[in-house]
Amino acid sequence: MEFKTIMNPQIDASLMDTLIEMVSDIDREQADITQLSETVNGYLETADMQDNLEMMIRQFISLIGLEGLLPDQYARFQPAVNEGMLFILSHIPQARLVQKIVDQMMLPLDVSQGRRMCVLVQDFPSLQKLGQIICRSPGLDPEFKKSLVDLEDNTRTLSYENIEYLIENELKLMAPEFRIIPERHIMSEASVCTVIRASAYQAETEREYPVVLKLVKPSIRSNLSEELDLLNDLAKHLEHESKKLGLEGIAFKDIFNRVRHLLENEVNLSMEQENLDTARVFYYRDPAVTIPEKFNCSTPYMTVMSEVASTKITDTEHLSPKQKRMLVKAVARFCILKPLLDLDEENIFHGDPHAGNIGYWFDGSKPRIVMYDWGMMGKLGWIERFCLALWVTGIVAKSENTIYYAVDIVTKGQVSENWERSANIRAIIKRILSGRKNRYDGIVSVIEEMVEEFVRQGLDFPIDLLMYEKALITLKGVMNDTDAQFNRDDYILWAASQQLLKDLFYMRYQGIVAKKILGLYWKNLIKLWEVQKIVFRAWRSVVLHPFKFPLSE
Repeated sequence: MEFKTIMNPQIDASLMDTLIEMVSDIDREQADITQLSETVNGYLETADMQDNLEMMIRQFISLIGLEGLLPDQYARFQPAVNEGMLFILSHIPQARLVQKIVDQMMLPLDVSQGRRMCVLVQDFPSLQKLGQIICRSPGLDPEFKKSLVDLEDNTRTLSYENIEYLIENELKLMAPEFRIIPERHIMSEASVCTVIRASAYQAETEREYPVVLKLVKPSIRSNLSEELDLLNDLAKHLEHESKKLGLEGIAFKDIFNRVRHLLENEVNLSMEQENLDTARVFYYRDPAVTIPEKFNCSTPYMTVMSEVASTKITDTEHLSPKQKRMLVKAVARFCILKPLLDLDEENIFHGDPHAGNIGYWFDGSKPRIVMYDWGMMGKLGWIERFCLALWVTGIVAKSENTIYYAVDIVTKGQVSENWERSANIRAIIKRILSGRKNRYDGIVSVIEEMVEEFVRQGLDFPIDLLMYEKALITLKGVMNDTDAQFNRDDYILWAASQQLLKDLFYMRYQGIVAKKILGLYWKNLIKLWEVQKIVFRAWRSVVLHPFKFPLSE
């Protein structure tokens, strides 16, 4: 792709034209970055004085190809993406905007659009996180997808010298029985954190352990508060402009509040350390799963954990078809099924299962899964798991009532308490179900579509349930890249049927779930009886026509 003018006739193009001419003439190996930054800063100040800074930023966005970012299935969100990026670049400090423009100018003229986009978002953790999520979506331009995958694997904005002072500060806080010797180079870097290999010596055991040190990047520490405030302002702006963007009814504020919540969790290393301990307990009975072990010498600003070597989950070119199938089944079993089917009152799941956070190796013929980065962890209680299973069963049976009550129960009666909303929800369910040709295909996609429509109606779902749904979407892309022939929906269907059977067998419905339902509908015996009939019909369907899906070869 050439960096060339695609002019909007309403924009005074003189300033941008001059910058484009500079791009063509730059000797990138000899360029004086400081002088170039001062020049760009001067152009921005001139544009601001002429009251056309916003138009200049809009043209800059057009030049790097943002308009072609999303695949066809998300095309209706493209105006919101354009407007959102315009808002962000218009409200960051001018020094950061200058750096963004200079970064683009220093790229080769023929660099791909995807690479340009990755450079644009590389120090915006919220935008990077979005890139990691969508990079496994079907329908993306191959070059753009490759660049987004590089965002997982090849982020390089730091040297060891940039973070050495942070490490030294944390080492001073450690108990004397621990001695940590870091390697003096970056092992890996992600959107929020960076990881360094080290050796840990413990006086009590007189042993040396290979460990990794995880720290929040300095730029995130300095910019995150500003970015989170900016996300809040952006949500208000998009809601104000939603009618013009053709997205009226979308709760942008709720969406960005969730992004804010997730990012705040990710930079909270103390929380991640607690999550690591919780995940190790949850998976300790499964020798096929490895969770890194947190060392007690960890501090609130640096996690010390065991180094676990593995291969990235999507690097499978060297595997046989049988090995790929075994591997993707293992991912489904531990990332999708276990959080649904375990008998604990509350089951956990990985909240950010993109390909960069899942690794593997083979122990003989058996796959072993490693799950890294537990900054985002969700929890599913009995009610959420029961309602999700009921929801899936309703989709397969094309039962509007089953889905209606599954949604009403999980949202604590938000549907049935409002007559107009109740009618709208029923109409949405009927429309989506009537458009399905094969009742067994695309189950998670249907749930995603329904959730989107329901949120527009003002429903407030439990955040952990929404996180699990988004994790399923992320895992779909990951598993497709691992084994394109694997059918995720078959697994979800099998899991839902098993969940309903377990609820019946272990009498959980008569206990926790039934009490919740009674609490919702005790004033309306007709609805209570209707829910009872729906539940037992679902159980009867599963018992008489069980969905079978093998969990091993």
